[in-house]
Amino acid sequence: MGSVTETPEGYLKFDAVATRSGIFIYHNTDGSIRKAYRSPEEVFKADSMASFSLKPIVNDHCMGVTPKITADNVKDFQIGSIGENIRRDGNFVKLSGMITDKSGVAAVKAGRRGLSLAYDSDDIEEHGITPDGLEYDYRQTNIRGNHLAIVDRGRAGDMARLNMDTVDIEENELELKQDSKTISQGERKMKYNLDGIDIDAPESIINALVKARTDLSTATLSLDSEKKEVAKLKTNLDTATATADAAKAEIAKLKEVDTEKLVQDGISARIALVDNASLICDATEFKGKTDAEIKGLVIKKVFPELNMDGKSADYVTAMFDAALQAGDAKQRKEALAKQRKQVVTLDKSDEEKDKDEKESNRLLQDAYRAPCSMSVKK
Repeated sequence: MGSVTETPEGYLKFDAVATRSGIFIYHNTDGSIRKAYRSPEEVFKADSMASFSLKPIVNDHCMGVTPKITADNVKDFQIGSIGENIRRDGNFVKLSGMITDKSGVAAVKAGRRGLSLAYDSDDIEEHGITPDGLEYDYRQTNIRGNHLAIVDRGRAGDMARLNMDTVDIEENELELKQDSKTISQGERKMKYNLDGIDIDAPESIINALVKARTDLSTATLSLDSEKKEVAKLKTNLDTATATADAAKAEIAKLKEVDTEKLVQDGISARIALVDNASLICDATEFKGKTDAEIKGLVIKKVFPELNMDGKSADYVTAMFDAALQAGDAKQRKEALAKQRKQVVTLDKSDEEKDKDEKESNRLLQDAYRAPCSMSVKK
């Protein structure tokens, strides 16, 4: 970590090498290797170095486990910050920083002093040879910093993979043989936190473990998603089944109904309505009218001043019955008077009919004066 000093607050300030230019050799998940070239032009580009300024520092990071640090998760990982003093020192990039979190300070004091940068880059796949005569498979360009991690292995001269999508191989454990295009190495051990327990294991085993855990996590998420979809489909099926059962019950209920009787009852009710309404109104008015409209005509006939707008069906029926009673009494009175008039005027001239009617009325008026004794002579 270079020079480290402790502040009165208990923070740790440091200034150290963080990375370099050159070739970095990585293990792929299938066990093969690839060689990445970070040219000085890309590593020491002003905007590339500036992109690490004030970025968070985290306590260790691991390929396939540690996520990209963003505003959404920084509070879960950050133990300090990179400073703004980021500069070139020969073939290295040096920077300053400060560890402020208690857990980070304790980790450094316990021996975790290595530094490892994490960044995004645009990787160009190409086969080439560096000015030093070393072969590479692709170039890293447009490097943009994300965070710095304190790690167990030193990073000055044997830098770790910074993108964190594969695990790095320390260069001092490799012998590059350009003439035979072969690479021999002594496989290093790595530290890995497995569910809260730090373990040391060969790098290939750690790679396989990380891949297996990643695949398991992906499969678990997929399984959970499929279970939710199955539950949703089952709910939809239950709803459809319930709807179908309700429809079957309704059909069965309808089959029990005597439709012929319903029709006959409807016809009988219509005939009775027309018969009753004909006592008040002319039956020719009922053609094409509904039952409610016929009742309205009768009510209007008997109670012309009554406003029936917006009245309920029960109210209309009640007023219809009242109109029938009122209209029937009136018609009966008029019919009786007419009959009495016809009795006294049957087969006579108009002059005689008028005379007889007057005489009849006079006799009715003077009837109380006539003697009531059975002994009186006619």
